[in-house]
Amino acid sequence: MEEDKDVCARFDAKCPHPINEEKKVCFIMMAYDKPYSKKIEIILKKSVKVAFKLEPKLSKNIKQTGSGDMYCKTVCRPIRESTLCIADLTYNNTNIGFEFGVAQELKKPVIITVYKPKKQIKLGKKAFEELKKLEKKGAIQFSEVPQKIPSDMGGMLRVEYSSEEELIKKLKEQFEVKLK
Repeated sequence: MEEDKDVCARFDAKCPHPINEEKKVCFIMMAYDKPYSKKIEIILKKSVKVAFKLEPKLSKNIKQTGSGDMYCKTVCRPIRESTLCIADLTYNNTNIGFEFGVAQELKKPVIITVYKPKKQIKLGKKAFEELKKLEKKGAIQFSEVPQKIPSDMGGMLRVEYSSEEELIKKLKEQFEVKLK
Protein backbone atom coordinates (compact mmCIF):
# COMPACT_ATOMS: atom_id res chain seq x y z
CA MET A 1 0.00 0.00 0.00
CA GLU A 2 1.41 3.39 -0.99
CA GLU A 3 1.47 6.02 1.75
CA ASP A 4 -0.47 9.23 1.25
CA LYS A 5 2.08 12.05 0.93
CA ASP A 6 -0.55 14.62 1.91
CA VAL A 7 -1.16 13.18 5.40
CA CYS A 8 0.53 15.05 8.22
CA ALA A 9 2.59 12.66 10.36
CA ARG A 10 2.22 14.92 13.40
CA PHE A 11 -1.50 15.63 13.30
CA ASP A 12 -2.66 12.51 11.40
CA ALA A 13 -4.81 14.63 9.10
CA LYS A 14 -4.60 16.02 5.59
CA CYS A 15 -1.77 18.55 5.32
CA PRO A 16 -3.22 22.05 4.69
CA HIS A 17 0.04 23.30 3.17
CA PRO A 18 0.57 22.80 -0.56
CA ILE A 19 3.90 21.14 -1.31
CA ASN A 20 5.97 22.01 -4.36
CA GLU A 21 7.90 18.82 -5.08
CA GLU A 22 9.34 20.29 -8.29
CA LYS A 23 11.81 22.39 -6.32
CA LYS A 24 15.48 21.40 -6.46
CA VAL A 25 16.18 22.05 -2.79
CA CYS A 26 18.44 20.67 -0.06
CA PHE A 27 17.25 21.27 3.51
CA ILE A 28 20.27 21.88 5.77
CA MET A 29 19.95 20.99 9.46
CA MET A 30 22.63 22.61 11.63
CA ALA A 31 23.37 24.53 14.84
CA TYR A 32 23.40 28.30 14.29
CA ASP A 33 24.75 29.69 17.55
CA LYS A 34 28.15 28.03 17.92
CA PRO A 35 31.67 29.34 17.24
CA TYR A 36 32.10 27.69 13.81
CA SER A 37 28.44 27.94 12.75
CA LYS A 38 28.84 30.72 10.17
CA LYS A 39 31.80 28.98 8.54
CA ILE A 40 29.92 25.65 8.49
CA GLU A 41 26.86 27.33 6.97
CA ILE A 42 28.93 28.88 4.16
CA ILE A 43 30.68 25.57 3.42
CA LEU A 44 27.45 23.55 3.40
CA LYS A 45 25.53 26.00 1.22
CA LYS A 46 28.28 26.22 -1.40
CA SER A 47 28.91 22.45 -1.35
CA VAL A 48 25.23 21.63 -1.96
CA LYS A 49 25.13 24.04 -4.91
CA VAL A 50 28.32 22.72 -6.50
CA ALA A 51 28.07 18.98 -5.75
CA PHE A 52 24.35 18.49 -6.39
CA LYS A 53 23.10 21.64 -8.16
CA LEU A 54 20.51 22.06 -5.40
CA GLU A 55 19.39 25.26 -3.72
CA PRO A 56 20.23 25.19 0.02
CA LYS A 57 17.43 25.97 2.47
CA LEU A 58 17.91 26.62 6.18
CA SER A 59 15.10 26.83 8.73
CA LYS A 60 16.51 30.07 10.16
CA ASN A 61 15.77 31.77 6.80
CA ILE A 62 12.12 30.68 6.63
CA LYS A 63 9.73 33.46 7.60
CA GLN A 64 6.84 32.38 9.78
CA THR A 65 3.75 33.98 11.19
CA GLY A 66 2.74 32.86 14.65
CA SER A 67 3.96 29.83 16.54
CA GLY A 68 1.00 27.59 15.70
CA ASP A 69 2.37 26.74 12.28
CA MET A 70 6.07 26.82 13.19
CA TYR A 71 6.54 23.04 12.91
CA CYS A 72 4.75 22.91 9.56
CA LYS A 73 6.52 25.86 7.94
CA THR A 74 10.05 25.62 9.37
CA VAL A 75 10.48 21.84 9.65
CA CYS A 76 7.97 19.59 7.89
CA ARG A 77 7.23 21.57 4.72
CA PRO A 78 10.84 22.37 3.76
CA ILE A 79 11.84 18.75 4.38
CA ARG A 80 8.91 17.48 2.31
CA GLU A 81 9.87 19.84 -0.53
CA SER A 82 13.52 18.80 -0.44
CA THR A 83 15.24 16.42 -2.81
CA LEU A 84 17.90 15.80 -0.17
CA CYS A 85 18.67 16.80 3.44
CA ILE A 86 22.01 17.44 5.11
CA ALA A 87 22.29 17.00 8.88
CA ASP A 88 25.47 18.61 10.19
CA LEU A 89 26.28 17.00 13.54
CA THR A 90 29.36 19.05 14.35
CA TYR A 91 27.48 20.30 17.41
CA ASN A 92 25.06 18.18 19.40
CA ASN A 93 21.77 20.03 18.91
CA THR A 94 18.26 18.83 19.79
CA ASN A 95 16.65 20.57 16.79
CA ILE A 96 18.91 18.68 14.39
CA GLY A 97 17.90 15.38 15.96
CA PHE A 98 14.23 16.31 15.68
CA GLU A 99 14.55 17.44 12.04
CA PHE A 100 16.55 14.30 11.25
CA GLY A 101 13.71 12.19 12.68
CA VAL A 102 11.13 14.03 10.57
CA ALA A 103 13.25 13.47 7.44
CA GLN A 104 13.52 9.77 8.29
CA GLU A 105 9.74 9.52 8.80
CA LEU A 106 9.20 11.22 5.42
CA LYS A 107 11.74 8.83 3.83
CA LYS A 108 13.97 11.65 2.61
CA PRO A 109 17.63 10.90 1.91
CA VAL A 110 19.85 12.45 4.60
CA ILE A 111 23.61 12.92 4.48
CA ILE A 112 25.29 13.39 7.86
CA THR A 113 28.27 15.75 7.93
CA VAL A 114 30.75 16.74 10.64
CA TYR A 115 33.14 19.71 10.45
CA LYS A 116 36.66 19.02 11.73
CA PRO A 117 38.94 22.06 11.76
CA LYS A 118 42.39 21.52 10.23
CA LYS A 119 44.12 23.01 13.25
CA GLN A 120 43.10 21.38 16.48
CA ILE A 121 44.78 22.33 19.71
CA LYS A 122 45.45 19.56 22.21
CA LEU A 123 44.89 20.84 25.73
CA GLY A 124 46.09 19.41 28.97
CA LYS A 125 43.50 18.79 31.68
CA LYS A 126 44.46 21.92 33.66
CA ALA A 127 44.27 24.24 30.62
CA PHE A 128 40.95 22.70 29.58
CA GLU A 129 39.47 23.29 33.05
CA GLU A 130 40.69 26.92 33.04
CA LEU A 131 39.05 27.55 29.65
CA LYS A 132 35.79 26.05 30.90
CA LYS A 133 35.88 28.35 33.97
CA LEU A 134 36.45 31.41 31.77
CA GLU A 135 33.61 30.36 29.50
CA LYS A 136 31.26 29.90 32.46
CA LYS A 137 32.08 33.47 33.59
CA GLY A 138 31.28 34.74 30.08
CA ALA A 139 34.86 35.88 29.50
CA ILE A 140 35.37 33.71 26.41
CA GLN A 141 33.45 31.52 24.01
CA PHE A 142 35.07 28.11 24.00
CA SER A 143 34.06 25.11 21.95
CA GLU A 144 35.28 21.59 21.54
CA VAL A 145 35.03 20.66 17.87
CA PRO A 146 34.02 18.13 16.96
CA GLN A 147 31.80 17.31 19.85
CA LYS A 148 30.63 13.80 20.58
CA ILE A 149 28.05 12.53 18.05
CA PRO A 150 24.75 11.46 19.67
CA SER A 151 24.96 7.71 20.32
CA ASP A 152 21.96 6.81 18.16
CA MET A 153 23.61 8.51 15.17
CA GLY A 154 27.21 7.57 15.99
CA GLY A 155 27.23 4.39 13.92
CA MET A 156 25.75 5.99 10.81
CA LEU A 157 27.79 6.85 7.74
CA ARG A 158 28.98 10.44 7.92
CA VAL A 159 31.15 12.74 5.87
CA GLU A 160 33.88 14.51 7.85
CA TYR A 161 35.34 17.65 6.28
CA SER A 162 37.63 20.56 7.10
CA SER A 163 37.12 22.69 3.98
CA GLU A 164 34.64 23.45 1.24
CA GLU A 165 36.81 21.75 -1.39
CA GLU A 166 37.10 18.57 0.69
CA LEU A 167 33.34 18.38 1.31
CA ILE A 168 32.47 18.94 -2.36
CA LYS A 169 34.91 16.22 -3.43
CA LYS A 170 33.56 13.71 -0.89
CA LEU A 171 29.92 14.46 -1.71
CA LYS A 172 30.51 14.03 -5.44
CA GLU A 173 32.46 10.79 -4.91
CA GLN A 174 30.19 9.16 -2.34
CA PHE A 175 26.65 10.24 -3.22
CA GLU A 176 24.47 10.37 -6.28
CA VAL A 177 21.40 12.57 -6.13
CA LYS A 178 18.67 11.83 -8.63
CA LEU A 179 16.76 14.99 -9.42
CA LYS A 180 13.07 14.61 -10.13
